[in-house]
Amino acid sequence: METSKIVEGIKSVFLPEFNRIGSGLDKIEGRLDELSQRMGDLNQQQIYIGQRIDETNNRIDSVREELTQRIDSVREYLTQRIDDTNKRLDRLYEVVVRKDEHIGLKERVADLERKYEHLERQVSTG
Repeated sequence: METSKIVEGIKSVFLPEFNRIGSGLDKIEGRLDELSQRMGDLNQQQIYIGQRIDETNNRIDSVREELTQRIDSVREYLTQRIDDTNKRLDRLYEVVVRKDEHIGLKERVADLERKYEHLERQVSTG
């Protein structure tokens, strides 16, 4: 009987403590399950965000390509316009130079005509 009293004494001391530890472990396991679920949710969210980032990067690449093509097209257009304008300016310069030359020749002819008339008067009076 002594043994049963010792066993009962040990049970009375340790059993409530074991029950309390067991209850604490149940709470910890429940909390671990919650945290595990949250980690799973976070992983899923991270995967979703990664996919969104990839989609955004693809759209950025697409827009970059489109803008590069547009810029190249505008550059070609403007280069052609500049070349056309330069050709017109070259033609205008030629016209202006010819006009200046024409005016110079006209003045020279007028001067020569005056000299000729003067020489004719000298010859006729002479």
